[in-house]
Amino acid sequence: MDTFAAAAQRAQEVGFDGVQIHAAHGYLLGQFLTPHTNRRDDHYGGSLDNRVRLLREVFQAIRLRVGDDFPILLKMNGTDMLPLRKGATTAELVRVAKIMQDDGVDAVEISRGHYESWPGMVLGHYMGFIRGQVEEGSGAMMSRRRRVAMLAAAPFIERAAERLAPGGEGFNLPYAEQFTAELDIPVICVGGFHTTEGMESAIVSGRCDAVSAARAMIADPYLFQNVQAPAPGRPVCGYCNGCIARFGGTRIDCYSDSIRARRDLMITSPEPA
Repeated sequence: MDTFAAAAQRAQEVGFDGVQIHAAHGYLLGQFLTPHTNRRDDHYGGSLDNRVRLLREVFQAIRLRVGDDFPILLKMNGTDMLPLRKGATTAELVRVAKIMQDDGVDAVEISRGHYESWPGMVLGHYMGFIRGQVEEGSGAMMSRRRRVAMLAAAPFIERAAERLAPGGEGFNLPYAEQFTAELDIPVICVGGFHTTEGMESAIVSGRCDAVSAARAMIADPYLFQNVQAPAPGRPVCGYCNGCIARFGGTRIDCYSDSIRARRDLMITSPEPA
């Protein structure tokens, strides 16, 4: 708990407006929430109240360190997406969110998936994903035999992923709206947002209170301005997942040549008078 609290305090001291506790995607705190990965038989495992215990303790340690006026958000799954394995259900995750709301969390952001959920966690397109991962991403650290096997299987796996997880704007909204219906604190939804219409629809319909974006901002660092007054020819993320494929191996960037070229042109062009 102390390391989480110390990190939050450092963020506060250097001027951040708040912090977010990451309890999604099979990271440590998310692993405790998921029965598939939490197989403990002590008071941190078993029942949901036990599985949420570490998350609560981390939050409480952070709150004690940063005070009551510093926002603490929580990122968590709306679904673990672990077919044939014992993932936390959406109903259980909503209950976790309600517990954390009662403890004093200021907002929750709803995502999806586990590190074993590929391709479900990063919906979109996948052709070339495995080559990018093996040659430039975290897969470059795998054994040569494993890399060769992955490249050989890539065409079949990627075609299957294209059919199974095509994505679409606001793909986590069916989960986020279940949290919105049960919580009093703001619910933020992430997942494929990149247009004014998509963002406004999600909020105006009451399915969530706010939206967030990641891949769309890698393609368009001026996304905030461009969804309010779209610039002609602005770069729009195609969700090729090239950025995700190279995670852990090289820098975060857009790896679509055409989109990156439009982005770089936009960045270097002088602003209109």
